Amino acid sequence: MLAKNPLTKNLNAMIEYAKNILPKVSIWKNLFNKELRKCVNWVEPEEWFELRNWCYDTFYEDHAEILDEIYQSKRVLQTTQSSVRKIVSPTLAAKSSIFERTRKVMP
Repeated sequence: MLAKNPLTKNLNAMIEYAKNILPKVSIWKNLFNKELRKCVNWVEPEEWFELRNWCYDTFYEDHAEILDEIYQSKRVLQTTQSSVRKIVSPTLAAKSSIFERTRKVMP
């Protein structure tokens, strides 16, 4: 018998939390908004689309504006973070190569 991977259990923890708590708080828009934001921020990247799809399937009729606002801003944030990485990485590489050249010249 195969042992369960403990990481798999942890990866699904936020999805299970969301599926448990969001239906309970969905009658209060402010609380639903707060809890959904918490889940979106804590969810693992592998689970992000699963959570989004489940939320749209389950809550779109009552909370379309909240879902669109949260998931649109999250997409912008992810795009911004990847752009920052692309900008920072060449800068760090340039600094590193300058350091290497300087170290070779100096005894």
